[in-house]
Order: sequence, then C-alpha cells, then structure tokens
Amino acid sequence: MSKPVGKTLFYPPNRPETFVAREKELCKLKDSFIGKNNANHTLVICGLGGCGKTTLAIEFAWRSQEFYPAGVFWMSAETQDTLEDSLTTLALDVDSTGKDFRETFKKTLKWFSNLNERWLLVVDNIDEEYLSDNTKELLLGTWKRKTFGHIIITSRREPNEVEESMVVNKEDCITLNVFEIEEGLDFLKRRTGINCTNDDDTIMALVEELGGLPLALEQAAAHIKSIKCTFSEYVKKFKKKRLKLLKAAPSVRKISRARQAIATTWQLNIDYITRQSENEGLGMAAATVMQMASFLFADDIPKELINVGSPLVEDSNLVEVLEDEMGCKQALKF
Repeated sequence: MSKPVGKTLFYPPNRPETFVAREKELCKLKDSFIGKNNANHTLVICGLGGCGKTTLAIEFAWRSQEFYPAGVFWMSAETQDTLEDSLTTLALDVDSTGKDFRETFKKTLKWFSNLNERWLLVVDNIDEEYLSDNTKELLLGTWKRKTFGHIIITSRREPNEVEESMVVNKEDCITLNVFEIEEGLDFLKRRTGINCTNDDDTIMALVEELGGLPLALEQAAAHIKSIKCTFSEYVKKFKKKRLKLLKAAPSVRKISRARQAIATTWQLNIDYITRQSENEGLGMAAATVMQMASFLFADDIPKELINVGSPLVEDSNLVEVLEDEMGCKQALKF
C-alpha cells in the first residue's frame, strides 16, 4: 500500500488489511487530539507485548491523515539504533542532516518546531528499561513546547510508570487489552477468509487457547491460511506442540500464558517451513535463512548482508538457495 495521494510527508507503516475492534480506543485518540486542536499534546498506548499497540497507532495514523496537513511521522524507539535510523531517514528527506547524529538530531527537532501547521508523530516501542538521552529529549525536550505537534507513544510500561518516566498523565494513557472472544472470532474469520458459522465454536476455543492475544492470533491465522488447514486441525497441532514445549521448559511456572501462546504458534510455523524445505530437497536451508533474518531489521534487509561474512557456508543446499536468490556467481559467505 502506497502513501496517500498528495501527502508529501507520510511515514507510517502499511495499513493492516484486517483491523478489527479497537473502535473505542480510536475514538479516544481522535477526541483527545481534536480537543487539543493545535496545542502540543501527547498520548501513550500501553499494553502487553503483542496486544496490538503498534497496529492501533498505524490505523489511527491512516485514518487521521487529513487532520495533519504538515505530515504524519513515524519513529521506532525500540533501541537507540532504530531511533537513529528513523530520525536519519526523516532528516535526509527534509534536509536537516548534520556532521554527526547529534547535530542531525538537533536540526531535525528544530525543523519540527518550525512547522506552522498541525503534525502527528508516532514514537513506537519505547520499552527499554532506561530511556536514552536522545529519547528523553525527543519526548520531554522544550523544543516541542509551542509546536503544533501531536505525539503518540507506544510502550509496554504501565500508566503509573509512564507518568513517572515520560511525564505523561495517567489520564492520557490508553491501556490496550487482549481481544474478547467475539473480537478474536471476527479477526480470525477475516484474516483467514474462512466464514463458515459451523466453525464458530472451534474458533472461539482457539481464541481462548491463545488468550485473545492479537499477535498469537495473527500467527495462527497466517499458518491456517497458508497451508489451508481447518481450525480443528490447527487446534489439535497447537495443543500437541504446546505440551512438548512445556515439557522442555526449565520452569513452567515462569512461562506466562501469552508467552506460551506466541512461542507455540511461532514454532508451528517454523516446523512447517522446515518440513517443506526438507520435502523439496533443500535440507534446513529455508529455516536457516529465517534464523539469519530474525537478527535483522524486518522492514529493510539489505541483500548484500546475505553473502558477506565468515565462516564459509558449508550447507550445500543453503549455498544453492542463496545463490539462486541473490544471483551470485561465487560461493557465498555469511
């Protein structure tokens, strides 16, 4: 999905095709920002990892694009590196780069403060235990005091902690919970394209098994849609795999239900890819490529990384796959 027509500065990720529920939270975001109009204001979306905070922020950004004539901006603050990458990308586009990142950072904040129309900035995934100096300045700096900026932060922090560390009132925190059973049912049907009412009881049982966690439901739906299995077949595989993972875990008491759901759904996907790779005579090639990619920034993996490094790849199947993928003429390294 491309950016909106006529919108020069629009940085949010692609809009989710199967957004469901969350209308109450969207209305709170909209009403709060409209109420502030051109005054600088910050809201925080709080919740467990995987509960859909980022998805909610993306949906709001797309829906409200016309309300922000100066632009809609997106920065990933999961780590200092991702924050620097996000800000540098913007700086290149608006010509605010400096001789080093610190100067680029200052010049870009100055650029923001000089915008004379309303703008929206989403700062996604502020989850590190200690806020970096750059993150503190971005969120708390005096640069935004008299701007026309609205800011959305997503974080796993609870409202009490948000108030302490980010100086945002608890009243300006929107706590996102997992899906209710009916919401999960609607999501799985829309995501998989399976709308048979005869499956409703099974689907609701699956939603309950996954604790209503949107990330786990997304992984399950992707698996079901990809391999064209039934909901009943998936539930059986899920319970079997979960039992194996629990038996292998060092301490079952330390594993939360949400973590169990995500680990199980993810492992089912990995198992399927591994089997398909072996069935096609590629050995562990596909799974290995996925393991490599898991260490990289998902939105933009440079192809050059695939054939750089050491030691030499010894898996002939993997070499063949990578050579075909990259069009390499020589043995690959990583």
